[in-house]
Amino acid sequence: MSAKFFAAAIALVGLLAAPARADDVSAGVAPGPLMAAPAGRTSVTAVRVALAGRQIEVATALSVARGPVRLQLDLPRFGWLGEAETYPDRHFPELTIAVDGRPARTPPSFSAWKGGRDVTALVRAAGVDPFAVADTPPIVAPVKGKQPAFDALLAAGLVTRAPEGLLAGWEVQRHIAVPLSAGRHDVVVRYKARQALTLAQIPAPGDAAMWADFCLTPGSAAALLQHHRNGRTVAMDRYSIPVGVNGQAPLQISLRMKAPPAGALTLVCGANGRPAINAAGEHPVRAGRDHALHILYVSAIR
Repeated sequence: MSAKFFAAAIALVGLLAAPARADDVSAGVAPGPLMAAPAGRTSVTAVRVALAGRQIEVATALSVARGPVRLQLDLPRFGWLGEAETYPDRHFPELTIAVDGRPARTPPSFSAWKGGRDVTALVRAAGVDPFAVADTPPIVAPVKGKQPAFDALLAAGLVTRAPEGLLAGWEVQRHIAVPLSAGRHDVVVRYKARQALTLAQIPAPGDAAMWADFCLTPGSAAALLQHHRNGRTVAMDRYSIPVGVNGQAPLQISLRMKAPPAGALTLVCGANGRPAINAAGEHPVRAGRDHALHILYVSAIR
């Protein structure tokens, strides 16, 4: 692996962030997995993940046997989720991709739906911001010279009138595509974490499948957390970080982060199949069956 790729992979190093607020509860949201088409031409040789605060960097070394291939990232599909939503911007506007140390050109691309109907052409013709549904309220306005196209949005029920103004009512999905030629490439994806936020009374065995992501059983997890917090309520931040391409990733992944502050706890599944507690520096870890790396941050409620 090149020195440039190694440096990029560990550039983001720092502490795991504490929960935004003690009363936050969210299932969290993660970007989709990287996919390459045509299938069968791409193989992954190494993956390095760096976590610093809420900043995530996933560096993937891959080889393209025969080019060109199209590297695709589809962000979550979403509509307006309400005023109380913790993570309304599910199109990850800050997300960037670099290939071989250079920012990739990613022209804006999206799909839009209403009630299962593809309305992408209508939204595009009106020239409005397709991601207005990430705002509260999701206000849109006619674009100069495109009033007829905007009227078509109103007629189709994609925009409704409300006391606040004209509100967007579609679902949207952001698409990112990057062409790759034959050969070896280093692909680095950077974005802000939108981790799951939960509160738990200890002991709380929880779901066996969830704890398996950290190489724990519900019983061993309860014992660990009971010892850690002596029966108190804790806040748990659960990070789910997609890794690999087309569901393919090395058995061993490198994770770079610092140990948590005093009184907090981090958990990740080590490459040896055992839980790695408060792993610091660069540590070999493994992904879950869902082709994502899972990290748990536990802290006290203050």
